[in-house]
Amino acid sequence: MKTGPYDPQISGQTKYASVAALTRQEYDPPLDETRMPDCLNETDTAALRRVAAICCSDLLRTKQTADFIVQAGLTGHGAAIDYLPELREIRFDVAAVCTEQDYDNRGSDAVRQGFIDGFINDSLLESRNEIKQRCDGLLELMRNETKETLYISHTFFIKIFLAYLEEPTIFEQPSLITRFIDPRQRIMKFCEITSLP
Repeated sequence: MKTGPYDPQISGQTKYASVAALTRQEYDPPLDETRMPDCLNETDTAALRRVAAICCSDLLRTKQTADFIVQAGLTGHGAAIDYLPELREIRFDVAAVCTEQDYDNRGSDAVRQGFIDGFINDSLLESRNEIKQRCDGLLELMRNETKETLYISHTFFIKIFLAYLEEPTIFEQPSLITRFIDPRQRIMKFCEITSLP
């Protein structure tokens, strides 16, 4: 599941500077709980009722997403929550991949294109090798899991992880990322659930 909704805006800063701080993980915004009911209305809540355990990123918005789901009684077994750094968003610097003018003109399209370019050029703040190690670590944890588990993470990590499952050579042939991310299209909605293959 993608994390629940949050506001990336930092008081007193431009949207561009705020998003750059967010993607560098210098800013850890809280969950916007007021928007959660609407997001969950578009989610497969039947799948949530089967959940016996939750693993989530250790960033605030994902921890609070997990807490909200459990406290709302949406899981079937009062699922315990475990925080995994492997599920963190991929670190990159928006300011290094697109200009403020480009961001003002193209918004999230510019961020997605910058992420794609940074992944291909191995110029994100987290190297492709580091991302692959996290994916491999998560796969190992998943293989040993015996309960129906919900994993809550962030858009780019989820997309790269799913791409890796489908195309195991993506880290050696990074241009394959263009098959999985279209910079002109939103990747995931908040609280969207994707089943693993």
